Amino acid sequence: MGRESRLKDVIVLIEGIEKGKPFAFTDAEVEASLCQFLPFVTVVSDKRKVTVFNRDPVSHGIQGYAYDQSGVDIVLHRPALHVSGTTDVVQLVKGRKVLTMQCDMHPYMQNWGYALDNPYYAVTHLNGSFAIGDLPAGTYRIKAWHPILGAEERELTVKPNETVSRDLSFGAK
Repeated sequence: MGRESRLKDVIVLIEGIEKGKPFAFTDAEVEASLCQFLPFVTVVSDKRKVTVFNRDPVSHGIQGYAYDQSGVDIVLHRPALHVSGTTDVVQLVKGRKVLTMQCDMHPYMQNWGYALDNPYYAVTHLNGSFAIGDLPAGTYRIKAWHPILGAEERELTVKPNETVSRDLSFGAK
C-alpha cells in the first residue's frame, strides 16, 4: 500500500560502546556553493574545528546554534564568510549533540551537524545505504538521526565475526 523511500543524509551511530578501535576524528568541512551549505548533514565533535569555505561570488554570514531540550545556544558567529573561508572551533555545552548553521543573509541556507564521541557511525548515501565496520561483539543501541525527521533507535546485537544487516525507518510526522 505505501511506497518505500530511501533517505540520504541520515547519521547512523552506535551508542553505548566502551571499547573498540580508536576514534581518529578529522575536523569537519562545509562548503557554501550556489547558496547552499554542503553537505546538508555533517559529523562534528566537541572542541573540533569546523571550516566553512565559500565558493559563491557573494559573502555569507554564519550563525551556528546548538540544540537540546534545555534550549538553544549560539556557538559560533562570523559576520561574513568571504571567499577565503572561515574556521571556528565548535564548543558544545555538555550533553548537546545537535548543531545547525544558517546564513543570516540567506535564511534558507542551512547545514546540520551531529556531535559524536566514537568512530562507529555512518552517513547514509543517496540510496539510503550505510555501513559501520569493525564493531566489537556486544549489544548496543543503534540510532538513526535526521534533522527534520528526528531520531529512531533500535537494539543491535553483534556476535564475533558476524555481519548484521539492519533496516531503519522513520514514522510519518
